[in-house]
Amino acid sequence: MSVTVTVYDPLAEKLQSEALQQQVSVEELAADLLARALEGSQDAAWEKANQRRLVLVHRSSTAGLTPEEASELQELQMLADQRLEALDAGRLAEVERMEQETRAALLEAEGS
Repeated sequence: MSVTVTVYDPLAEKLQSEALQQQVSVEELAADLLARALEGSQDAAWEKANQRRLVLVHRSSTAGLTPEEASELQELQMLADQRLEALDAGRLAEVERMEQETRAALLEAEGS
């Protein structure tokens, strides 16, 4: 899917100047900036949800939770699990890449 966004001066001029400086197209720079902005807003939303989760975890071990709070905690915990699973997948892929590089280097060293 593609989307067209119209950007007017002086923002358009700043975008074009930055793209020239980075030696990328204006479209590439704009897409990168939008992606980072969206990631940042998702991170901010997660931080807020995670703070609430931590409050509920603490409350569950001290004063106890209402049924509504227990349900909310369960939902927030599922979100935390999903977020960690995504991080784990990325880290495992990186470990796999490093293992392959190590194996290749060992085979090359043995062949020398």
